[in-house]
Amino acid sequence: MTAPVSVSAALPALLSRLSARGWPLLSVDALADFARQHGEVVAFCVDDPTKLPEVADAAVILPELLKDSGLPLTPCVVDPAGNAELQTRYGVMKYPAFLFLRDGGYVGVMAGLRSWGEYLHEVHEMRARPVGRAPSIGIKVAGPNAGGCA
Repeated sequence: MTAPVSVSAALPALLSRLSARGWPLLSVDALADFARQHGEVVAFCVDDPTKLPEVADAAVILPELLKDSGLPLTPCVVDPAGNAELQTRYGVMKYPAFLFLRDGGYVGVMAGLRSWGEYLHEVHEMRARPVGRAPSIGIKVAGPNAGGCA
């Protein structure tokens, strides 16, 4: 049994603000189904903005990015209680991050803050990418004749 993660009041306030925009708060397990229902999805992956002030910045950037890009992306927010699962399932290792899904499949992740031009370029690049396999967490596996773990 894991201990509950301590968060500041800033995280519930941020999640409430995003919910007021109409962005659903989803578990990691619900993401693929949501993307199957909505086609092109950008999932905002967050952590406590008191620990990572960039999360609050990204919460302001993403709505503007969606408006300026003109792309039909449906936003949602990933419940940070599932961040460990988010890392193993989709390779999200840094927050804030924008996770792109299409028809339930993985497209890519933009993690951290960028310049406005980089955001616009990468969003259009994500839209052009095919659905693919999400990156693994990078555990090195040795072959049967490797003589032990590498």
